[in-house]
Amino acid sequence: MPTSTAPTRAELPRYTLTQAAEIAHVCYETVWRAVRRGDLAATRRGAHGRYLVRENDLLRWAFPKAKPKR
Repeated sequence: MPTSTAPTRAELPRYTLTQAAEIAHVCYETVWRAVRRGDLAATRRGAHGRYLVRENDLLRWAFPKAKPKR
């Protein structure tokens, strides 16, 4: 039986909003706005904890695939 070598969702790297902004080459406020609007998924631990963004969610938001022109 083959085993999968792909990391599970829990094993994927997570980034703070500041780190996510650096990776996406945008301002921190842009990332924060995307989280507030629900465009970018993020989790938060506790009432005053930092928001954390999973790598695959960040890449999907920051670098969407180009839509073909008709």
